[in-house]
Amino acid sequence: MDIDQLKTFLLVKRVMNYSRAAELLNVTQPTVTARIQNLEKELDCRLFHKVGRAITLTKEGEIFSRYAEKILDYMHEAKESISLLKKPHLKIGFAPGFSKQLVMDVVHLFESKSKHDLMLTIIEGQDSADLTNKVLNKDINLAFVRTLFTHPELSARHICDDKLVFIIGTGHRLANKQKITTEDLIGETMICFLRHTPIWRKVDEKLVGIEKLKRIEVGTLEMLKSMVIANWGFSIIPSLSIETHEKSKIHTKEFEILDKITNKVIALFRNDSPNIEYIQLFIQTFKNLMENVNDVVIS
Repeated sequence: MDIDQLKTFLLVKRVMNYSRAAELLNVTQPTVTARIQNLEKELDCRLFHKVGRAITLTKEGEIFSRYAEKILDYMHEAKESISLLKKPHLKIGFAPGFSKQLVMDVVHLFESKSKHDLMLTIIEGQDSADLTNKVLNKDINLAFVRTLFTHPELSARHICDDKLVFIIGTGHRLANKQKITTEDLIGETMICFLRHTPIWRKVDEKLVGIEKLKRIEVGTLEMLKSMVIANWGFSIIPSLSIETHEKSKIHTKEFEILDKITNKVIALFRNDSPNIEYIQLFIQTFKNLMENVNDVVIS
């Protein structure tokens, strides 16, 4: 039993005509007949009833057709899986603070520049420390992080400085103020995310002493922005994390204390990475994209 026999059997079943099947397969009718006969001999049953020029499927043929289709599907999946092993595979992690649109834009631009058939895996939502460990352990090839954890086996490339922005909803009481002061935040609610990270610790340090400042901590940036849009409170986030469609619902305000907090975007990869050509191309693609974005400073 081989693939040609299975394909021939399923095609004959579909068109119910040996001559037509031979045409479609670009072989002779005797070849089609021989393939069906060899299958019947191996299975020890008749697959088709033949009355004159008309043919119909036998009960055995009906049963076998289901298995024939599965066998061909499995063969196709096996070939696909083996083919994927031969492709270069680049796994890239993004720490929180990058909008979905930004990630899609850089991936699209990278794919348009890459000259090779490449498989990409994108990982989002894990913090800088987790992504650094994944790069070290060779679970991913490249990570874009907010905090640099140095290690002799890692190389780091500074992409840009991403400005931290003060955000509030359009219906918030401070929405009409151009500049925010610490006095404005007395009694307000701050929506927080990943307060254990170095960036958030720096923000918290700048807010020490504000009276009656309440905090709500959430698990994702999406929830944080949803609460801000619903006017639950204010927050401070990287400018690159705001989606295009959210800009009409979120006001960004000047807040002097944020100018003193550096928020870098850093690319991390192993020194011995086997995909260094693709890694360098992806990093350069990201950097080129940042040149046209407001609120970031390219080094």
